[in-house]
Amino acid sequence: MRTWFGIDRLSFRAMGRWGIVCLLLLGNVARAGIDLEIHGNSFLSDRLIKEGISSEPNNFKKDGLLTWQDDAEYFVTDLYRRNGYLVAQVDVPIAPGKGGGKDDWNAVMTIREGERYRFDTVQVVIVPSKSGATPPADSAPSATPASLPSPVRIDSSDFQSQSGKPYQENMVFEDRRFLLQRFGNSGYVHAKVDDKIWVKASTHTVKVDYLVEPSYPVLFDTLFIRDQRAWPSDSLGGITQERLLRSLVKVKKGDTVRISESDRWIEKLQYTGAFNYVRAAAPRLRDQGF
Repeated sequence: MRTWFGIDRLSFRAMGRWGIVCLLLLGNVARAGIDLEIHGNSFLSDRLIKEGISSEPNNFKKDGLLTWQDDAEYFVTDLYRRNGYLVAQVDVPIAPGKGGGKDDWNAVMTIREGERYRFDTVQVVIVPSKSGATPPADSAPSATPASLPSPVRIDSSDFQSQSGKPYQENMVFEDRRFLLQRFGNSGYVHAKVDDKIWVKASTHTVKVDYLVEPSYPVLFDTLFIRDQRAWPSDSLGGITQERLLRSLVKVKKGDTVRISESDRWIEKLQYTGAFNYVRAAAPRLRDQGF
């Protein structure tokens, strides 16, 4: 059946003459807001840019329009920066629209992308712990950061960030998660990972150092279980038998504590649907009164 504006022919007739007139008038009503036009973008599409920019400022006074302009420039510049265009420039002048209304404005966004930066060298640097989570002082390493060997084998080919690839910020975050997982699965559950980035404007490259504080490997000794009921009865003990809980934890004294294994038995407990919250921690025995 033929339709107009998504309305079938029978319904269109039933609307009558005045209904049709109202429909046509609604189709001609100008939408209040800022009409954005974009030039100079080749890497990012118009749709992707406009998805993150509201067409309506908080208000159409001077301060509201300036805030909208600043937010639009920051959003697009940051979007380009996170994708390797570290010197991208964005300008968004605003002018009254042709309709002449106070809520009718036009904005022409001009983007100068510049050259896309690429990864230069990417390496892991092992640094001594600064958090205090170390064994006794007589067993702590005394080497300088530059000479500390990695206690865990790291293959740089597993990184998302590779020399020569276009720089993307999310790749650095993914590599940090990878390192935490790799060290955590080797017993270094207290490891910390940070990154240090050097931007080389002369070569349009980015050098990345992943700074890893391994701390010390953790071995399993004793399993403590704190089973409590949900609020408001959280002062009472849980009703699940401790024997059942211990049967899910397949580790014995002296085993290396690994994040992936801990996550597996935590998931088993959560999937039962009997628990609102499950968490595993690795406290020192002396913190438990031993």
